[in-house]
Amino acid sequence: MSSTSGTRLRKNGAASVVWREAILIRAFGDRYPVSWDESEAFFDTTPKSQLTAISQSIMLEPLRAAGIDTESMRQGSFWTRVGQQRVPGTTSFATPRELARFMQRLEQGRLVDLWSSLEMKKYLYLTKRRYRYVYAPELNDSAVFFKSGSLYACRPEEGFRCRRYMGNARNFMNSVVTVESDAGPEPERTYIVTMTSNVLRFNSAWDHSRFAAAIHAMLERGEPVEVRESATERELVEVTLSD
Repeated sequence: MSSTSGTRLRKNGAASVVWREAILIRAFGDRYPVSWDESEAFFDTTPKSQLTAISQSIMLEPLRAAGIDTESMRQGSFWTRVGQQRVPGTTSFATPRELARFMQRLEQGRLVDLWSSLEMKKYLYLTKRRYRYVYAPELNDSAVFFKSGSLYACRPEEGFRCRRYMGNARNFMNSVVTVESDAGPEPERTYIVTMTSNVLRFNSAWDHSRFAAAIHAMLERGEPVEVRESATERELVEVTLSD
């Protein structure tokens, strides 16, 4: 297992634990926290349909309260296989527009409340190597609050070799980012970008970084700009690495 895969598994496990505890809080109320045995008995004996309903209400109610369209954005299931077995879920999806609205609500302090919004924003602050969209050196002097995800799959094709982020059946790469910058005529500027792509057989991480460069430069100068599209071999490697 690569270090990147191991990090992803740890993050998925941690997120699933938080969701699990939220379900227990909803179920037991003032009695929470309960013992491990009681919590395990709850998940073992509660009808699966009821567990699904509780888990979804925990996710969807705060989004709706913040004005998010849950027909356009939903996390439907746990991120781990065991979690999905214990609490059946449904499909997950999000449109770029609704992801942008989510980030806007975060900026407005409307995701639950101001404190919760700020804590969530802190988790998005990137302190390690910048990659994909935020690899663009044009963003070096800006604070970025960023999340990227990818999903690729391959099918048999003559002359094609399946590689990471280069699927020929599907090759999604998604980025959502809030940039805080001094770019432009105003003393301080904050803007939100969401991107989704499905470029088959090609790692589009470099292209995402080029969009970032173009958008940032355009905001800075107030007019369309041309940015460098070619990349060195080192850049093509680094733009994909998250650590």
